[in-house]
Amino acid sequence: MSAKTSSLPRSQHGAAQRAGVIRMRYQSTTSFDDLPGYAAALRAHARAIFGKDVEVEFCGLPAAIYGGAMPGEVLGYHYLKHMVQDAALEACYQSERSGIDAFIIGSFSEPLLKASRSAVDIPVMSLPESALLIGCSLADRCALITLSPGQTKRVTEIVDRHGMQSRTIGCFDMGGQFGEAALEAALSSPDKVLAAFTETARRAIAAGADLVIPAEGVLNEVVYANGLRRIGKATVMDCVGVVLMHAEMMVRARRVLGLEVGREWSYPKASPELVKTLRRGTGRATT
Repeated sequence: MSAKTSSLPRSQHGAAQRAGVIRMRYQSTTSFDDLPGYAAALRAHARAIFGKDVEVEFCGLPAAIYGGAMPGEVLGYHYLKHMVQDAALEACYQSERSGIDAFIIGSFSEPLLKASRSAVDIPVMSLPESALLIGCSLADRCALITLSPGQTKRVTEIVDRHGMQSRTIGCFDMGGQFGEAALEAALSSPDKVLAAFTETARRAIAAGADLVIPAEGVLNEVVYANGLRRIGKATVMDCVGVVLMHAEMMVRARRVLGLEVGREWSYPKASPELVKTLRRGTGRATT
């Protein structure tokens, strides 16, 4: 299921791109069928940031992938996580073919980032990577606020993967009391979540953080929608807004400066012929 901030008839896409319109896809690993309030919040968020020059398509994964389970119940298992991530990788590949200018991995699980950048030429952005990189311009040390100890472990591994240990105080969790359903409900009744977030953030600030980052998409939308921008003298990052604007910048940098990922070592890309052969051999569409 997908939700668009705006839409253009297919026949107009080429003209729109020539006129400078940027088309981006924000790929969540949640099912928007299960979290309709979150999908609506994301659409409203993008409308508040962009004018007519940027079109954002917000997409979740099909509810059938999770079989009724919530992502938090699945992503802690490597085998199940790989199956979910494969769907996100295929979405990235198909996005470039449909004319999308940038693909955003809208999950702090950061599924298959290297594989995605190796598959396409359009900018591929990651929610945690963008938050950490932009955070370096805002504070010497930041903290990430997670929902549970399990999520803290996964986010800490991502911080390490990006070599950002020296720029973070660490991850501080909210005790595991809020799952995806509770956060969805908090979009309309936010008091308990905001209180828990603020209390956790104050612990991080006392430990030395000058910037706190909500390290979960729905949590970020609850914090953003309620105007929580500072706690004391510390800044609260809107990480969804940051990754959207970072993606826009990277699209413009590609168009104006020719700036693209390196292919020699970091993100080697297979030839179209080899890609087509392996897609055919694994039963994937080749057109």
